[in-house]
Amino acid sequence: MKAIMRENPLYEQIYENLRTAIFSGEIRSGERLVDSRVAEKLQVSRSPVREAFRKLEQDGLLENRDGIMYVYEPSLQDIVELYQVRAGLESVAAYWAAQNLTDQQLDDLKRSLEDVKKALAANRPDDIIRLNTYFHETILTASGNLRLQKMMSHIRSLVFLFRSTLFTKYQRGGDFLPEHEAVLQALVDRNEKLAAEEMESHILKDLAHFKTVFLHDQPAGQRSSPSDMAEQKAKTVEQKSKRRL
Repeated sequence: MKAIMRENPLYEQIYENLRTAIFSGEIRSGERLVDSRVAEKLQVSRSPVREAFRKLEQDGLLENRDGIMYVYEPSLQDIVELYQVRAGLESVAAYWAAQNLTDQQLDDLKRSLEDVKKALAANRPDDIIRLNTYFHETILTASGNLRLQKMMSHIRSLVFLFRSTLFTKYQRGGDFLPEHEAVLQALVDRNEKLAAEEMESHILKDLAHFKTVFLHDQPAGQRSSPSDMAEQKAKTVEQKSKRRL
C-alpha cells in the first residue's frame, strides 16, 4: 500500500489506497483486515481506517462477519448474478447509446480501442483494464439515461473487481477486443438492436469464461457445487447467449 499524504480527507485517501490494493490483488479476496494493523502500516490513527472500512463495506468490497472485516470473496453464484445484471443493464445502455452517442463520444471509443491494442501488445494490464472500463463507462454515459447510470453505480466497484480478476487471474487477455469492435461498429451504424445484442453477447462471454476457470480452480470435491442454483443460472445464461448469436 502507498504512503498517506495529508491532502484530501484522510479516510478518503485510506479508502482509495485499500481499494487499489484490493483491485490489484495486493490484498487478496478472503483476507482479514484489522484496523489497528492497517493504521500502523499507514501511520495513521484507527478512526479514519474504520471510516474507510465502512465505505469499502458499502461498495461491497469488505464483508463484516461478526465484527471482523474480510475482503469480499465472490462465490460462483455472486459472479453469475452480477453478470446477469450487467448484461441486462449494459445492453439497454448500448441500445440507447446507438441513438444518443455524439460524434465526440464515437471518436473517444475508437481511440480507446486503438489504445487498448497498444496496451495489449505492450502487456500493460493496468492500462488494459482502465481502457476496458472506459469503453463501458462511455457507452453508459452516452445512453443519456441517468437512472440506468445510477443503477450501475451501485455495482461499479464489484464490476471493476471482477474485470480486474478476469484479466489478471483468469487470463481472458485480448479476447474481448473483437467483441468491443462489434459493439462499436453497431454504434457507428446507429443500429440499436444490434448494439444491444452485441453488448449482451460480450458480457455473457465474459461470464462463460469466468465460470469455466472459476470451477477449474475449485478443489475436485467442490466443483459440482458452489451451488446448484448458480450452476443452473449459468447454464440458462449460456443457452440464451447461444440462441442470440
